[in-house]
Amino acid sequence: MRHFLFNYLISIFAFAVLSSMASAAITEVYGTGHTWPTDDKWIVIPSLNDPHDGSIGEGFDFVGDATNPCAYKYYDQATKYMYFRIRVHIATYTGYNGTIWIYIDYTGDNVVDYAFAWDSAATPISKHGLEMMVKTTNVGPTWSDVRMGDLDGNGADKLTTPGSADFAYSVDATAKDGYIRFVDGQATTNFGTTSFVDFAISNSYLTTNTLLNCNTQTWKIQLGSRDNANDHNAASSDISGANTPASPSSNFSASFPTAVSLVYFKAIAMQDHISIQWKTATELDNAGFHIWKSEIANGKYEKITGFIIPSQGGSTWGSEYSYDDFQVIPGKTYHYQLQDIDYAGKSAFHGPVTVTLE
Repeated sequence: MRHFLFNYLISIFAFAVLSSMASAAITEVYGTGHTWPTDDKWIVIPSLNDPHDGSIGEGFDFVGDATNPCAYKYYDQATKYMYFRIRVHIATYTGYNGTIWIYIDYTGDNVVDYAFAWDSAATPISKHGLEMMVKTTNVGPTWSDVRMGDLDGNGADKLTTPGSADFAYSVDATAKDGYIRFVDGQATTNFGTTSFVDFAISNSYLTTNTLLNCNTQTWKIQLGSRDNANDHNAASSDISGANTPASPSSNFSASFPTAVSLVYFKAIAMQDHISIQWKTATELDNAGFHIWKSEIANGKYEKITGFIIPSQGGSTWGSEYSYDDFQVIPGKTYHYQLQDIDYAGKSAFHGPVTVTLE
């Protein structure tokens, strides 16, 4: 009887999981036929996690926590596309009317330099799409004061055609410069059913038309949204990272090299030590790694690696690494961060990951 009940419960659980998976749908919002990263490739940007606000349009409300993060990134060294994934508090795609921005600071001065904008508020439909935006003089002290300008100087252009006067500036899906898709039906622990908005931008487009280069730079980003308005307005619905449109426009994510792709980073409790393990997909110009440790999740971290752990990856391949921490006490919980450092001395942090030594 127990065996029958166990099998019955397992079958119910499997059916529920499969039903949840089957309910997810993908809508190609801008551009079709692109090959997107598999789920194991996306790298979390933890500093952009955001609570459910509840007072704004659900499709423009960024949400995420440590269990179900808000923002992800991935740079594909083979295809040379930069990807961003954003979690929004809406279960299914029913059409959009507004703007979502990905603001970029590539100089490290905490001032926005460029933005990718999905403008779905324009009419007719031919003017919906993905726009490359640049900093103007309209960058004030809060995000509600930041108004970006179209790189091509023409606010009407989105879906351009090769050979047109503004083709070199607009992000054009027909030329495979960029794509947007919507992935709905994403179950979470604390936010109900959510969805992903995914961006893809060609690095060839960026290096030709902007000062951005995913192969060589360290970026900070921020997410902004505005319901029922186009991309020539300021964000007024949500700003990620537990910010609001009234927050300082200097608030960005932690910096990250765009060309270092981390597959996983984890800490495992062993009998008498903690094993910290990570795997990279690609490492462009990466010198190596350091491990940082804290006994408080949001406390001060201390570097525990005396020497840099040398990079074993390259521009088209990654590697697996591990480090054993024996300076631990049974019953205590520890938090670890992974720092990668490039040859120019720029670095980014991943994690934290948390583990308790039993």
